[in-house]
Amino acid sequence: MTVPFTTQSLQDALTAKLALNFGTEPGEATDQEMLKACALVLRDVMALRGVQTAKETKKEQKKQVHYLSLEFLMGRSLMKNAYNLGVLPELKEALGNLGFKSGDLFELEPDAGLGNGETPIFPIQIFRVKEGVSYNPGDPNYDLKQLALECATKRMYPDVIFYENIVKITGSFKAPMGCRSFLQGWIDPKTGKDVEDGRMNLGVVTVNIPRIALESHGDKDRFWKIFDERLELCHRALLCRHERLMGTLSDAAPILWQYGALARLKKGETIDKLLVGGYSTISLGYAGLYECVKYMTGHSHTEKEGTPFAMAVMQRMNDKCAEWKAASDIDFSLYGTPLESTTYKFAKCLQKRFGLVPGITDRNYITNSYHVHVTEQIDAFTKLKFESDFQKLSPGGAISYVEVPNMQDNLEAVIKVMQFIYENIMYAELNTKSDYCQVCGYDGEIQIVPEDGKLVWECPKCHNRDQNKLNVARRTCGYIGTQFWNQGRTAEIKDRVLHL
Repeated sequence: MTVPFTTQSLQDALTAKLALNFGTEPGEATDQEMLKACALVLRDVMALRGVQTAKETKKEQKKQVHYLSLEFLMGRSLMKNAYNLGVLPELKEALGNLGFKSGDLFELEPDAGLGNGETPIFPIQIFRVKEGVSYNPGDPNYDLKQLALECATKRMYPDVIFYENIVKITGSFKAPMGCRSFLQGWIDPKTGKDVEDGRMNLGVVTVNIPRIALESHGDKDRFWKIFDERLELCHRALLCRHERLMGTLSDAAPILWQYGALARLKKGETIDKLLVGGYSTISLGYAGLYECVKYMTGHSHTEKEGTPFAMAVMQRMNDKCAEWKAASDIDFSLYGTPLESTTYKFAKCLQKRFGLVPGITDRNYITNSYHVHVTEQIDAFTKLKFESDFQKLSPGGAISYVEVPNMQDNLEAVIKVMQFIYENIMYAELNTKSDYCQVCGYDGEIQIVPEDGKLVWECPKCHNRDQNKLNVARRTCGYIGTQFWNQGRTAEIKDRVLHL
């Protein structure tokens, strides 16, 4: 082969690899043999390019920059390598001339990013969708969106967020920090430009709304009085967090404060200016809106009798955040608390103080933020449409999700749901099952079953209950969690109904 590589030279190289490595010729070779021949040819291309680059570097005495990178979940590499080497069109044409479909061959390569039956939960992968870029079939990166959705049906990641929806609610585009926390838009007064990178949230203090409802004994006047008192308590707690950070020197964490992860401050400079004026946010969280409304009105917040009270609770918290911000120049924001393990703690505290109140405290969990209760029979589209109004009142962070069965063979339905999300709500995801039994190789939904008064996980095929030999992944609150949860969260997962 010569450099540059042509369709004919690649065709000849593929033919030679088949003969020398597999003892066959193009007309008799299998798809797997041709796939491996392609890999061997591209390895030769890389080697020759490497020799050529080294020779030119030495001759021209060019500077060298060494970059060490750990590639994680890199996915299929054959087509990407051909593209990066600048020979993808020629390779596709060569394969066609030899009687092979390049698209079919590329699909045969194992997808390293999917692992061996286990869903990796970090790093979080987020795919941004924007009109004119990847949303519509004619957009240049539409094929990448299709691949992202296909991957999500198998491993739940990547999360998909929609550019225009984020801008509508938060003022400008920025990816969520982790599972659901969003920053509001912020204009740098020095440059007049919106700043998306390097900003941060300083943490959250969460109000347990069902407790306030139970303390009020259903008296709405008393509810609002107690609610305001608890919100002020949260305010004081948030101020304690803020004041503790004031005066911190950038030297405490140079990577964060001096080298650009969050800012580029001087040595010995405090981080104080980053804590005010909207550069960072600090969050009021809330949990159990459903239980609160159910107790106060006798209805779910999805019912017309309960919705107005639910919206009033949300508006009160937003008004308080605005009031605190105006008084202090600290950017308070309302945040839908994920309640990863706290759901169990809150529920047990309520049971200890108020006993088992039917429909309110009789489960070992309370509902995340504004979500529809996990046992409520509601279809995906109605749920998303309903919860979209609450996301608008939770600008500091929110995520909705719908429970779905295995969608690997129904990408068309996934696209339809995602289109509805794009048209109606800021941030929402699909909850599918991504489990694997290491004992028998079962690749399906691991079940939750009772055992001696507790809930445990069991493979439905071989009945393995050894948690060390079960890979289980669930979106518990926004984040995807693996390898089991406390009894409260496990009960919540077991109670979930399908929405599609």
